[in-house]
Amino acid sequence: MCEEEVQVVKKRNYPHVFDRAPFVGTIGFDKLDRYKRRRIDPITKKIIRDEKPIGDHGAPRPEFIFENELDSDSVPHEWFEPFLPRSLTGMWTSYTNHKALLANAGQDDEVYPDYTQFYNDELRKHISVYMIQGLSPSPHVSMKFNSQQEDDINGNDFIKRSLGPAAVRRHKNFRRFFATQCPVKPPPSRSSRPNWKIDPFLAWI
Repeated sequence: MCEEEVQVVKKRNYPHVFDRAPFVGTIGFDKLDRYKRRRIDPITKKIIRDEKPIGDHGAPRPEFIFENELDSDSVPHEWFEPFLPRSLTGMWTSYTNHKALLANAGQDDEVYPDYTQFYNDELRKHISVYMIQGLSPSPHVSMKFNSQQEDDINGNDFIKRSLGPAAVRRHKNFRRFFATQCPVKPPPSRSSRPNWKIDPFLAWI
């Protein structure tokens, strides 16, 4: 096929042009001495503070760092913890168990007769599976439950140890009943609140 016969997909032209103004925000910080200690004003006895531009990449607020006891030695999960606190996932655990209760899960001759209630730590582990799937995608998330001896490409020994031998079945329970909103609350119209299902998480962050 010659070059002239190759069909080129026409690019679409959109009438709107967005010109984002440069971000000129600043952030306050405590001045430090040569020993990395906060400098104190000798007259007011208060910490000396200054401001600096954040730049295009942003920066965490010092108050956020102090409130959550973070520093340069904090490991990644400690930095992530404030964005998905245990109090929030604890509420999701309650909603998930309530949703399963409404479906009579765990009863004989009903859907998922082997269902047992989730607890907060377990629910957080199943949420974390999707985070790992986002960082290292597999064709199907259930492949993550295999050991690396069983599947050296998609298996994950850490997940298999953390979730135990019944991980695949338990994860089906999680996918079926996971809820981030109260299951008895009537949902609003999608046009007025399109993100209603994840509104609590969006409001937190």
